[in-house]
Amino acid sequence: MRALVAVVAVLPLVLVPMAQAAPSGSIDTPCLRMGSPVRVLAHVTPTCVQFHADIAVHAPLPTSTTAYGYLEGAMGAVHTFHSVYGSITVANGVGAKIINNVSLSARLLVRATIAAGEVTAVEPWLYITDTAVTSVYADKQITGRAMALAPPVGVPASMWMRIAFAQRAKEVVGRIVNYQRGVKAHGSCHPAMLTAGTAAFVRQTLGSHGDFTVSWSPAMHAPGDSEVVLQTSRGPSYMTRGPVLSEIISGPWAPAEVSFVIHGNPVGTIAELKGSVGPRTTVVPCS
Repeated sequence: MRALVAVVAVLPLVLVPMAQAAPSGSIDTPCLRMGSPVRVLAHVTPTCVQFHADIAVHAPLPTSTTAYGYLEGAMGAVHTFHSVYGSITVANGVGAKIINNVSLSARLLVRATIAAGEVTAVEPWLYITDTAVTSVYADKQITGRAMALAPPVGVPASMWMRIAFAQRAKEVVGRIVNYQRGVKAHGSCHPAMLTAGTAAFVRQTLGSHGDFTVSWSPAMHAPGDSEVVLQTSRGPSYMTRGPVLSEIISGPWAPAEVSFVIHGNPVGTIAELKGSVGPRTTVVPCS
């Protein structure tokens, strides 16, 4: 899909300008990779499966009658249309089906029709898929530490850990490379997490194989609660903050540092997986 770039015109009502600049007018596609269209509220809607590196989603420039952005507000209440150029009040009832579906409104960018200083109509313009968010981790690794709250006697409160991620079909998966064997990094040997003294505890808190599936929940507990989830094969899940629509239309989204916190946090379990995100490197076992 190739978006048409209109001549720039000032919106009739720009109330709350956002801090970051919008993308330039040379727009080929909204996202780096586009997926198969889906039907959203009876509209055939393009899908985003991988973000651009500079500004995650490239929206066409606005005109005096059309703008691209997202809806925000509570069910049954007056809500607002936001773009990188500003925010405009939405006419009563417009976009209600989107706002009333919390998960949909958290992943859907819309085309807004503007008249007499307010949004008078909206239609789905771009659907952000889970893949667009999770693919940020594909072929990357997290190097850091797994930190426990009140670990059992003999189990360290902090263990070195490296998670390698890969794209498998339509999902991103991860595995702890030093789960069962020691590996080298920067000239040092880092021991396996699964040892005679730690095996029961580590299996309970990080699954039976030290592997994960990666998913995105755009509104896990409430609107705006965007979370990327690491689900262990057998055991708890861990979450870190995911992108919200205001971020992906105004700047890049590719985290360099992450902190995955256990979901539910029972006392005594590993509570946080924390580290830096970088290109995946070769696994070198300790000799």
